[in-house]
Amino acid sequence: MIPVSPGQHRLWLLDRFEHTGWTYNIVVQARMAGRLDIAALDAAVSDVMARHEALRTSFPEVDGTPHQRIAPAESGHRRLHVVEVRDGGLSALEDSGRHVFDLTREVPFRAVLFEVADEEWVLQLVLHHIVVDGWSVRPLMRDLGQAYRARCQGEAPDWEPLPVQFADFALWQREVLGSADDPQSLLAEQLDFWRSVLEGMPAELALPVDRDRPQTTTYRGGSVPFTTGARLHRRVREVGHACGATPFMVFHAALAALFSRLGAGDDIPLGTVTAGRSDESLNDLVGFFVNTLTLRTDVSGDPTFRDLIARVRDFDLQAFDHQDVPFEAVVQAMAPRRRPGRHPLFQTMLAIQSHEPAEPDFPGLSVTMEKAESIELHSAKFDLYFDLAETWTADGEPAGIAGHIVYAADLWEERSVAALSERLNVVLGALAADTGTRVSEPDILLPWERAMLTGEGDDPSLGSHERFATSQPLHTSFDA
Repeated sequence: MIPVSPGQHRLWLLDRFEHTGWTYNIVVQARMAGRLDIAALDAAVSDVMARHEALRTSFPEVDGTPHQRIAPAESGHRRLHVVEVRDGGLSALEDSGRHVFDLTREVPFRAVLFEVADEEWVLQLVLHHIVVDGWSVRPLMRDLGQAYRARCQGEAPDWEPLPVQFADFALWQREVLGSADDPQSLLAEQLDFWRSVLEGMPAELALPVDRDRPQTTTYRGGSVPFTTGARLHRRVREVGHACGATPFMVFHAALAALFSRLGAGDDIPLGTVTAGRSDESLNDLVGFFVNTLTLRTDVSGDPTFRDLIARVRDFDLQAFDHQDVPFEAVVQAMAPRRRPGRHPLFQTMLAIQSHEPAEPDFPGLSVTMEKAESIELHSAKFDLYFDLAETWTADGEPAGIAGHIVYAADLWEERSVAALSERLNVVLGALAADTGTRVSEPDILLPWERAMLTGEGDDPSLGSHERFATSQPLHTSFDA
């Protein structure tokens, strides 16, 4: 039997015991215009599944433990489902994207082709996160385009064999990390680091929310857009360069400063993800490689933004140097006090994508990648998830850091998170204008909040952001 990776094990447990449903689905959508060869596309989907074992892997349970079962690469078996959708009935795409996989029996990959008009199609690939990550989308769509081109010519794709498969990685990872019981192992060494730097960290941030945390997690989510604009994006990069930090670190410092100003204290834990592809042989492989890190931020003493960025930089670099240990092992080692509906170690995730988006090439077709926003932005894995990316002009100039803040609808109203988005831009702007500014100095009251305080504004429907403005937060959830 092939063991699962630690990350897969955690997702399997979440699916099995917390009934996460479609929350961990990754939906890839490509709108296609032109004359499409459906038979060639169907064959291409089979080709890609044959190439990447992860796409035909299920996770049956044996004696309470999941393992990887890789289905054979069957030829001649239809993989592509074709659905005709006309007159704007695109709710079928949402229903398809919310398919709930039975991970113990079902290969967590579906390919559906929706015909939405004459010579207009939407190809939807639905995958569970247990077999794929964000990085995987690019090689997946590239290989699918190459296979389609070959099949249109009546040939099988002629590509270089992959040097490894995900199952090989899972076995290799266990071998390299070793046992936590072996003090000389890489796993034990890195766990010692995480124990030392996370000891005494708060279990939950006391952010002003709109509702008490429920006893069970519903994973209901919503989202608000976020963008810095091109000028602020450029200044963030300039500040980072001057401080020897990445744009991510600058953004991390600004978010920690804002949370501290909102009442979360001086000890701010945030989560982020790493690609987990430590070897070049993994770059072209579809699979779930990402790892999660906890980044602890010390905002005590009212530092200047310059000093805070230095603190963030020092911690983040150490964290990235110890990124091999799986997040699940860190949680087990820290043994935090568990509370229903609360993510362990941190509740806010910050991710700023740097890899290039997929740009598939399908001969004879105009292809545009689309986000399945009705699915991706309405399921919440964390209290707050800053899902952002640097964007660029055609000339390679900064065009803004943009994306969405996905929030847990059990805790937040949309208006409160929208105000949080505005406030973050205020803090980023103050940081970018003068890194000598202290964390306590920027005025984070928004104009309409100031109008309320002076009696010039009147809105009877208050969310946590308005209650913050009047120093009357509805709830603060903090459990040390």
